[in-house]
Amino acid sequence: MAEKLTRQNHPVSDRTVATLLKEYGYSLQANRKTREGGSHPDRNAQFEYINACVLRFRKRSRPAISVDTKKKELVGDFKNGGREWRPKGTPEDGRGKPLVSVQTIVNLIASTKTRKGLVVKAEIDTNQYETTIKVTDEELARVKLKPHEFHGDWNYTIVPRKEL
Repeated sequence: MAEKLTRQNHPVSDRTVATLLKEYGYSLQANRKTREGGSHPDRNAQFEYINACVLRFRKRSRPAISVDTKKKELVGDFKNGGREWRPKGTPEDGRGKPLVSVQTIVNLIASTKTRKGLVVKAEIDTNQYETTIKVTDEELARVKLKPHEFHGDWNYTIVPRKEL
């Protein structure tokens, strides 16, 4: 940045640029390279299964909720010397781009596509929901889960239970 400014007849040092960026809330952050473990062989089938379930529910005007709990990525054992100035504390997507807004995150999710072409759709839900609801262990134990035939360890339905 200092070199570019100097070429444009605004001579300034690297230190001055760094000081000014810090004053405006930026910090020098290293890009991270990540390496995930191998994909589960049923990963794509899982996406297709969820999509088929959602389509069945939507056909009957029923709600469908799919919760995906990701595993943590493994950190690679290789050097990455690249760094750039970013606003402090800005989280990133897996490509090192700042996630600066909800819309950016939704756009990232919506740009996902499986190898077989399943497209992910995402939108911002602007509805207001009650928060700070605490579910006790006893209440959670009373939730009736019905495992699905395909990966019942991953896929299940919460079914109504009869009151005693």
